[in-house]
Amino acid sequence: MNASDLVVMVLPVSQPLASAAWAVGDFTEGSHKISNEVRESVRSGLKDFDYGVTEEEVGFTMNQVTSDKGQKAFKDAIQKKEQLRVWIVEKALMDDGKHHKSTFFYAVAEELEDGWDDEEGTREVSLKVKLNSAEGPFDKLPPEILNPSEAVRVAFEKPGEYTGSLENRTNAGA
Repeated sequence: MNASDLVVMVLPVSQPLASAAWAVGDFTEGSHKISNEVRESVRSGLKDFDYGVTEEEVGFTMNQVTSDKGQKAFKDAIQKKEQLRVWIVEKALMDDGKHHKSTFFYAVAEELEDGWDDEEGTREVSLKVKLNSAEGPFDKLPPEILNPSEAVRVAFEKPGEYTGSLENRTNAGA
């Protein structure tokens, strides 16, 4: 799976009930690591190993977009010490045609790093998953989230058909 096959959705826990999650803009890389503590003991002069606690960590890299609500949520979370709800959503629809496969978790932002070079600015965030992540269906995403570059399309119009700017156009015949 590639980063381009995924959408990251985030919502601070302080947002009101039934608030829509925000898509994280210009997401380029990510990782989800699940690890177990391995406990060591000695039995009859031999080392023995067993499982301890399980931990999950998620990391995202994005091209920095300062006006993006999703990216800002990561920075606000770390500065305000606020938990986040996070969904990693596959763009492809499930067989039912109504849902996407997704992974959900509550997170604590551990680290946020902004980086710059002569070509671009990046933002990296490390999140610690509270307890565990869970998989489940995510309702069908709108086209402007799945394909942001296709969100605004200009359709052909005839001279005098509309008035106003593209964003505020009005049909002259209406």
